[in-house]
Amino acid sequence: MTQTAQQTTGHVNTARGLLHRDHRWLGREVEDTASGRRGVLRAIAPDGDKPRPVAWLQPTGGGTEWTTDPGSLANPAPLTPDTHQGGGAVSGTHGRPSEMQTSVTVLYDPDGSLTRDLPLDREPVMLLALAVIALPTTGDTLPPKDCEQIARLMAGHARLVAAEVRALCAQLPRLSPLRPLTETVLGEARRRLSVEPRPTLASAQNRARVVRILYERLDRLQGLPPS
Repeated sequence: MTQTAQQTTGHVNTARGLLHRDHRWLGREVEDTASGRRGVLRAIAPDGDKPRPVAWLQPTGGGTEWTTDPGSLANPAPLTPDTHQGGGAVSGTHGRPSEMQTSVTVLYDPDGSLTRDLPLDREPVMLLALAVIALPTTGDTLPPKDCEQIARLMAGHARLVAAEVRALCAQLPRLSPLRPLTETVLGEARRRLSVEPRPTLASAQNRARVVRILYERLDRLQGLPPS
């Protein structure tokens, strides 16, 4: 990577992608009864770190998306040759339906240059890390694009936590029994994070484990009285 921070854009299938839910009206114009507006249902997915999925709609013809409760959706437009039951938009000019895709932008900031002064967003990242670690290693658990994006997210967050751990380690007495283990954890994290994330579940799980062990070390060091 030649840049300190860059954006990696991938496509996540709205029916099967990470944290996305299927809906019979995906790709169709529907009414949002909460606002009285109509728009194309783009996805059913969480908004930020809120666990409950919401409906993402976009004005017909383009415009700014908005969200609403899925229960507020009503009055879908009739199916036409340009739509596909279960969520699909026309591919090119051939009138053949294909799976609707949504662009997802993941901030790849390997050195934490953009976020080092922000508080760690621990809870949602740890929930995702533990969920990824618990996934079975056999079968098509997650699409490759999702795996790579999770791996990049975990790698960036791990570097932020490692910086916190490194700062606390520097404050330890020179002969503290905690220093050798902390330095070992930091060295192992540095070694794993030096490898470019790959679009595999193993890569995502590897970096999720780094996040977990760094937080365990951070908790241990933060529980110490000031030296």
